[in-house]
Amino acid sequence: MRGRQFPPWVALIVIACPAKKTPQNVIEADASANSTDVDAVVARLSQTLAPSERRSLLRRLATLDRARAVPLLRRAVGDESPEVRLGVARLIGQMRVNEAAADLAARLRVETIPIVNAEIGTALALLRDRAVATGLVDLVDVGDADRRTAAARVVGVTLGSGAVSDSTIEQLTVALVSAEPATRRDAARVLKELRDVRARVPLERRLLSETDEMTIAVILNALAAIGDRGAVFPITKFVGSLRTRGAIPPVHFVWQRAFAALMALGGDDADRFLREASRWPEVRMTKELAEKLRPWTNRR
Repeated sequence: MRGRQFPPWVALIVIACPAKKTPQNVIEADASANSTDVDAVVARLSQTLAPSERRSLLRRLATLDRARAVPLLRRAVGDESPEVRLGVARLIGQMRVNEAAADLAARLRVETIPIVNAEIGTALALLRDRAVATGLVDLVDVGDADRRTAAARVVGVTLGSGAVSDSTIEQLTVALVSAEPATRRDAARVLKELRDVRARVPLERRLLSETDEMTIAVILNALAAIGDRGAVFPITKFVGSLRTRGAIPPVHFVWQRAFAALMALGGDDADRFLREASRWPEVRMTKELAEKLRPWTNRR
C-alpha cells in the first residue's frame, strides 16, 4: 500500500514554520551560546592583547561566567599594566570576589601606583575580610602615604575603632603637627580612614590651629568619619573663628566642609548651631551655603 501523498505546498509550510520553541529549548540554546561566548573570551585572553582590551575582556568574562573568571581575575591583580590592575581591583570590589581578597592585600604591599593603591583599598573595604584586614594593620605604620591610607581604609571599615595600637595613633597625631602641610594632611587622611575615636581630640586641637586650607578640609572630614559628637563644639568654635577673622571668605569650600561635618555628626547642639548659622548675613548672601543650610532656616 502506498503512503499518503501530500501536495507540494505542505512542504513549503513546514519549512517556513519551524517547530515552536519550548522554554527548555530556549534555555539549552542560550546555555550553548553562552558557553561558546565564554570559550571565545577565554581563548582571546590567552593572546597578547592591549591593556584596554584585556581589561574589557576580563569584565565581560566576569559577567558571563563568574566561576571561570575568578582565577583569571586573581592572576590579573598583578598584571604588568597599571590600567589592568586598576580595572581588576575595581571589578573585584564591585562583584564582591572574596576569593581575591588575599591577592589584593599582597599586591598592596608592592604596588607603586597611588591610584591603584586607592582602588585596592576601596575594594578590600567592600570585601570586609577580617583576616585580611588584620594582616594589613602593620601597613598603617610604614610605607608611602597612599599605601598607608589604603590600608587604613580597610582596617577602619572592617575592624573598626581600636584595631591599631596606641603607638600607631600617637605616631599619626605627632605627624599632625609637622612643619610640612603635606605630612599633616597625609596623617589626617590616615586617621580619617581608621575612624578611631582616640584620634578625635588631637584632630580637634589641630583644626583650631591649622593654616593650610586643604588640611583643614581633611581634618573636618576625619572628624565627621569618626562620628563622635564630642567634636561638634570644636567645629562650631572653628566656624566662629572663620567669621571673626574673616581670613577665609564664606564662598570658600572650608565653610561648606565645616557645615557638612556638623550635619554628619548631628544631635541637638549641631542643629541649634546650624539654625543660627542659617540666619547669618554672610551665609544668606552666599548661594552655596544658603542652599546647604536651607533645611535649617525655618526650624525652631
